[in-house]
Amino acid sequence: MRQYTPPKYQLVFSRHRYYFLVFILVAILLVILGRMLYLGQVEHGFLIREAKKESVRLKSTPVLRGMIYDRNGMPLAVSAPIASIIFNPKRLLQAPLAWKTIADNNLLGLNLQDVKAIIEHKPNSQFVTVKKGIPPQIASDITAMNVAGVYARSSQNTFFPAGASLAQLVGFTNVNNRGQSGLELSFNPKLYALNARKRYEVNGHGVPIAVTSVVHKAKYPKDLNLSIDGRLQFIAYEALKKEVMKAKATSGSVVILDPYSGEVLTAVSYPSFNPNIRSDRSGLNVKDRSITDIFEPGSVMKSFTLAAALESGKYTPDSTVQTSPGYYFINRQRIKDDSNFGLLDLAGIMIMSSNVGVSKIALSLPRKSVYNMFINAGFGHLPGGDFPGEARGTVHPLASLSKFEFATMTFGYHLNASLLQLARGYGAIANGGILYPVTFIKQNKPIIGHRIMTTKTAAEVRQLLERVVGDIKGTAILSNVPGYTVGGKTGTTQQVGKHGYDHVRTNAVFIGLAPIKHPAFVIAVRINAAMGGHYYRYGGVSAAPVFASIAGQAMHVSGVSPTKQSINKRLFKNQERFYKSIVGA
Repeated sequence: MRQYTPPKYQLVFSRHRYYFLVFILVAILLVILGRMLYLGQVEHGFLIREAKKESVRLKSTPVLRGMIYDRNGMPLAVSAPIASIIFNPKRLLQAPLAWKTIADNNLLGLNLQDVKAIIEHKPNSQFVTVKKGIPPQIASDITAMNVAGVYARSSQNTFFPAGASLAQLVGFTNVNNRGQSGLELSFNPKLYALNARKRYEVNGHGVPIAVTSVVHKAKYPKDLNLSIDGRLQFIAYEALKKEVMKAKATSGSVVILDPYSGEVLTAVSYPSFNPNIRSDRSGLNVKDRSITDIFEPGSVMKSFTLAAALESGKYTPDSTVQTSPGYYFINRQRIKDDSNFGLLDLAGIMIMSSNVGVSKIALSLPRKSVYNMFINAGFGHLPGGDFPGEARGTVHPLASLSKFEFATMTFGYHLNASLLQLARGYGAIANGGILYPVTFIKQNKPIIGHRIMTTKTAAEVRQLLERVVGDIKGTAILSNVPGYTVGGKTGTTQQVGKHGYDHVRTNAVFIGLAPIKHPAFVIAVRINAAMGGHYYRYGGVSAAPVFASIAGQAMHVSGVSPTKQSINKRLFKNQERFYKSIVGA
């Protein structure tokens, strides 16, 4: 049989088709190779970043912020884990059937339309926060649905169990749980916790495969044990609140100090705020005025002037000064008393709160000795508590003071101080002459202070303070405490207004020691700008009763034994009858 031979034109066509196919294949290979080179060289960084977005996640291992406790172990700031629920809309768009699962679960409180709206609002996003502040158990139940694109992110929040009574002192934290005010801010480096963060890869379903690196290690915090006694803080807050409202005052403050260690047992102001409500954390009420505010303290400074006089050796408690006719002039400027008190000894000067008597004594001494007593007692210096905004007050240089200015300084004008500074200074009188730096941290070892007056002088000043409280004609009769012998000094100063001193707005102050023989507490009270009537402007009427209320409860709570065998019931009945005698004293 004869073999078939294709025509010549068919052979030529077959070769052309073969070469054409080879060309096409080579062209395709070149395009693919070129694309690979382009992606590998030019777009390499972009592709790596995009791949990481899809396959790499950061995971935090939560570490809770340090706790804050009072001196008795009562929690004042408690950090707890919370969670936020995150949607990945880009992934959820690919699984519309999962939307119903999310809605039917009802843990997020979202219906199907809500879920759809969240996902379709940002369809290209991979991160949308849906709920914040979710309890960890509920977050765990939500993630247990195993819906790809629904995640839980751990965080923490700090709760303040004591509420308003300790809000200004303890402070609060922000959304990142960092201290923003008060002791939370002061000790943030110690309290702050840093979560451990790890980078890991996930598969297409978002399931972790392997840890690739550790971004940073955890920082574990330390707890804080304060010197504050939460019981006394609450007692002081309630007594202060009652008086501020009764006197229609702008505000009030109280400091309670342990005179033998400088430990602050209470530092409170009213009005306050609720630290557990974020919208409440602003304005003047956030300040702890007992620490941050300064004012002219008035007659409570007479204790330090007379301490300088006793230290000089020129005066004894029995020394007398003629105060008649109740005023005198220094370069045509008048120093005056409320009345003509005549001849007074040192106790009389304190009982009647004589400006004439105390300034005459001060002017008979070397000015530097009186000035140094004020400086050594801590005025014009930071008290040492490291509290945010802690005031140092102002004591003007001695060389800049005129004779009149110096005279007024000796009874509490022409200088200013915080209530905490006043409590600290009186602590030295209470403990026998040692000034300690104040501290808000519970102390487990002795604190080193420095002596500012002799033990004898401190004891003599305490005797004067006892006389002030015990004399029914004096300014401090309302500071008496049933069952206890206490001592203290009132102070009333006019506040500076736009046109000089305001005769209506005053600082009403009382600083007291309880009990007087061996004081367990120094209690300082200030009522700021009482507008409820003429009497409330005076320290003996508005501040002294607050001291009495706090001191009585504090000594009972702390187990301080009574120092009196009997109680004069008439002294504590219908005390408003003393108002007129106090103001006229």
